Amino acid sequence: MTDPTARSPDDPLAPRFRPLMRFEAVVAGELALPRRPEGAKLSICYFEGGSFAGERLRGRLLPGGGDWAVYDSEDRLNIEVRGVLKTDDEALIYLRYDGLWWAEPGLLPRIVQPGGHEHFRPEQNYLRVVARFETADERYAWLNRVLALGIGERTPAGVSYAFHEIL
Repeated sequence: MTDPTARSPDDPLAPRFRPLMRFEAVVAGELALPRRPEGAKLSICYFEGGSFAGERLRGRLLPGGGDWAVYDSEDRLNIEVRGVLKTDDEALIYLRYDGLWWAEPGLLPRIVQPGGHEHFRPEQNYLRVVARFETADERYAWLNRVLALGIGERTPAGVSYAFHEIL
């Protein structure tokens, strides 16, 4: 039997993507604020810097901004990020992304700790975000009309995402 929700590649509503950039963030230590119910918390991690590179843009992530993650449970958190990108040709771009990170039971608390990148395995984690951009620089005005899907991983310095423009 054919899946009625399956879309063929020539379907105009089938998702299509174009690589946008690889994004690397250096993240400071966690500031954790406990919340109710028991075990929930707000985790704030500021950006110390980073970089981004793709075919159409490259540069660095400025210090400041960061990740305000809300833990629903020990194994799932909702991501809210704000930051400023500065391209190699001096354009400023506001980046914001939201998403979800869940891991197999008991794994996420180990991954988010210093040195936790050693415990990260893509097949045991679901780290996905959707990004939007804002800039007044005409050279990058096309970014104001872009939504991008990011697939992430934990790195020794923080996090990394492969962002793909949703066409």
